Amino acid sequence: MARRMDRINVIDIEATTWERGKQPPNEIAEIIKVGLSVVDLNSLVIVESYGVLIKPENSTVGDYCTKLTGITQEQVDRARWSFTEVSRDIKKNYRSRELAWGSWGDYDKRQFESQCKELNISFPFGPTHLNIKNLIAQAEGWVRECSMDIAINKLKIPTNGFVKGGDNAKLAATIYIEFLSRYRESRKL
Repeated sequence: MARRMDRINVIDIEATTWERGKQPPNEIAEIIKVGLSVVDLNSLVIVESYGVLIKPENSTVGDYCTKLTGITQEQVDRARWSFTEVSRDIKKNYRSRELAWGSWGDYDKRQFESQCKELNISFPFGPTHLNIKNLIAQAEGWVRECSMDIAINKLKIPTNGFVKGGDNAKLAATIYIEFLSRYRESRKL
């Protein structure tokens, strides 16, 4: 099946994590938040956003995880969705199997793949994944990939009120939109 190129889904996840060597026995890293921004590739605007907390099944949120993500155990305890339900919802409502999708790095892709395999559920995305962090670093001629904060500063991108730790899917989509906009403008010259 040919990929549709009218839109792209940009995702960002947060997962349970621990300090090196301090992972509790019998716990695994699990996605506890999914953000998704749909970018219209013709108008280069975010046309839809989705964000949901997920109740983990095989891990807990400790202080270290809260420090990194801002998400607490109490918040995920109140979450109404499981990872399986969120995956199903993304497939149903965001054309995720037919559209290209991207994330800031490959971690989000690997974590989704791992968790789908662990739970024996179908992967909600199609085969075309863009590592936006790598793509921009290559295009800009940077020596290495960098964080979203550094990329925003290097590219002098206005964040329109988005802050790291808030809605990172929107932030990654905003960087991608700016990148595509500059590329398209350079082709007109």
